Amino acid sequence: MWRLAPVFLEAAATRHPNSSLGARTGSNPVLYDSRGNPFQLPQHYNQTTGASISGASPAGLQSSPLTQCVWTFFWLGVLCCVAFPVALFACELYVLLSPISVICEKFNRITDFLFKVAQFPSLCARNMIEAKPMINLC
Repeated sequence: MWRLAPVFLEAAATRHPNSSLGARTGSNPVLYDSRGNPFQLPQHYNQTTGASISGASPAGLQSSPLTQCVWTFFWLGVLCCVAFPVALFACELYVLLSPISVICEKFNRITDFLFKVAQFPSLCARNMIEAKPMINLC
């Protein structure tokens, strides 16, 4: 939640209506909060390295905070509605079939697959925190 703080602060900031100081100069506009105090985004927010929650696309462009929010809620929905039920079922089968895979080697592929499916909620949670899109369009 704290990683999204610059996004919430940016949405609350507006240009100062009575001054030309709020005009866009270069790539870093001066924004003012509701009390008229100048506000600037943190330095790491404008980087396109992808190291922060900026969600940089493969072309080097930043995705908008709205797009990141949409992908975060998408992954939350997948996590709650798909990943948890599927992983719980896979865990039950994994526990039942893992002793049999020791006896019969043909069950190793099945138990390995079930183990990977059991880690699906972890993948969804990681993508939700990083606000990764499901498909990267170049």
